[in-house]
Amino acid sequence: MNRLNPFSAVAAILSALALAGCVSVGPDYHAAAPAVPKLLNVDPMRENNGSFQAQWWKQFGDPTLDALIQMAALDNLDLRVAQARLRESRAFVSGAESAEIPTVSAGTSFARTYGQYPGITTDQVSYDEYRAGFDASWELDLFGGIRREVESSKDERDARQAALRGAQVSVIGEVARNYFMMRGSQARIAIVQNDIKTLQETLRLVQAQANVGTGSEQDVASAGARLSAVEAQLPNLRIDEQTAQFRLAVLLGKRPGELDVDLSPRTSEPIAVSLPMGSIGDVLARRPDVQEAERRLAASTARIGVAEADFYPHVSLVGFLGFLSSQGTDFLTAGSQAWSIMPGITWDGLNVQRVRANLHAAQARSDAAQAAYEQSILLAIEDVDSALTSYNETHARVGKLIDQFSQSHRAADLARVRYREGSTGFLELLDAERVELAAGDDLAQAESDINVRAVALYKSLGGGWEACGGDRCDALALTQTSTHPSTAR
Repeated sequence: MNRLNPFSAVAAILSALALAGCVSVGPDYHAAAPAVPKLLNVDPMRENNGSFQAQWWKQFGDPTLDALIQMAALDNLDLRVAQARLRESRAFVSGAESAEIPTVSAGTSFARTYGQYPGITTDQVSYDEYRAGFDASWELDLFGGIRREVESSKDERDARQAALRGAQVSVIGEVARNYFMMRGSQARIAIVQNDIKTLQETLRLVQAQANVGTGSEQDVASAGARLSAVEAQLPNLRIDEQTAQFRLAVLLGKRPGELDVDLSPRTSEPIAVSLPMGSIGDVLARRPDVQEAERRLAASTARIGVAEADFYPHVSLVGFLGFLSSQGTDFLTAGSQAWSIMPGITWDGLNVQRVRANLHAAQARSDAAQAAYEQSILLAIEDVDSALTSYNETHARVGKLIDQFSQSHRAADLARVRYREGSTGFLELLDAERVELAAGDDLAQAESDINVRAVALYKSLGGGWEACGGDRCDALALTQTSTHPSTAR
C-alpha cells in the first residue's frame, strides 16, 4: 500500500483508458432491405397516393367508437403488461450500461490479526488494521463484450417497444371489431323485430281469410309456424350482442356487464374505404410485428459478440483510495492516506468446449431470428392481401344484397296485395316473405361484415399505434404508477 500520490493515480487511470480500445468482436448488424413482392389485390393508385391515416377509426364518424378506443388505450390490461415489460427492458439497458463505468463503493473496517509470523517471530503477536475509503473496480472492455451486451439490451428494448405497438394495434382492432359485431347484432335484431310485426300482420290476414272461408287452417298453421321460426332467431342474436358487449368491457379493463357507456341500438352505416396505404415497404415499416422481429434479429446478432468475447481475457482494475493505518491514533490523518491500483485478468478461453458451445448456440439463435424476421414479412404480406381481398369482395357483395333486398321487398309487397285480392295463394305469399326476410338479414349482416373487414384491413396495415401510442405511449410507460408494494412511491 502506497502513500497517496494523486498525480500518479490519475496517470494510472489515464493509462488504463488508453488500453481500452474500440475493438468489438462478433458481427456488426446491418439491416438488409428484404426482397418484397407487390401486393396482389391493391389498386396501384391507392398504393402510392397520399399518406396513411393513423387514426383510421375516425373515418367511421362514430363518437362512441372513438370513446371506447380512447378508454381502451388507457385501461386495457394487455397494454399495461406490455408497458411494464417495456419499462423492464429499459431498466436492463441501464444495468448493462453500468458495466461500462467503474463500480465504486465506500466503507470502513477494523480487523485484528493474532498469530505467529513465520520467519519474523515465534511469539503470538497481534496486528490491527484500520481502513476507510473508496473501493473501485472496473472491467476494461478491450474486446467489446460489454459494448455488445449494451447493444443487445438496447435492441431488446426496441423489440419490446415494437411489441407494445403491436399490442396497441391489436387492442384498437379488437375494440372496433367487437363494436361493429355488436352493432351488427343490434341491426339484425331490429330487422327480425320488424319482420315479426310483418308476419303477425300476415297471420291476422290469413286468420281472417280462414274465418270467412277463403283460407284454410293449414294456411293459418303455416303462418304461425313461420312467425315462431323468426321469433326463435332473437335469443341467439341477443346472445351475440351481449357477448360482444362483454368482450368490449374486458378490452376496456372492466368486468363484463360493468361498461359505463351507452351502447343502445342505433344505425351504424358502412363505409367505403379510400385508403392511401403507401408502398408495401411503407406497410412493412409500419407493422409492429415486423419491427419486433427485426429488432430481435439485431439483438441476437449482438449476442454473438458477447459469446465470442469469452474467447479473450477479461482485464479489470481494482483500486483503493482512502486511509489505512495499524494504529488508531494516526488513523484518518494525513500520514494514513493511502491508495492502491491492481490489474486483474480472468480468461475463460481455457474452457474451450463450453465457450465454443455458447458461441454456436448464439449463432443458432441468430439464424432462428433471421428466419423469424423473414417469416414475419411473408405473414404480413399474406395478412394484407387476405384483408384486401375480404374487404373488396364483401363490398361487392353488399351492392348485390342491396339490390336483392329491394327487389324481394317489392315482390313481397305485391304478393301481399295479390293475396288480399285473392289472385294468388298463400304459399306464394309465404315464399315471397321468406325471401324478403332472408335478404334483409343477409344485408344487415353484410353491412356489419364490411365494417369488420375494414377494421381487419387497417389492422393488417399496422395502423393505430402512431395515433394512440407512439411517443405518448412511451411517456405513459415511463410514468405509469406501479402498485407493487416494493416499488410504490
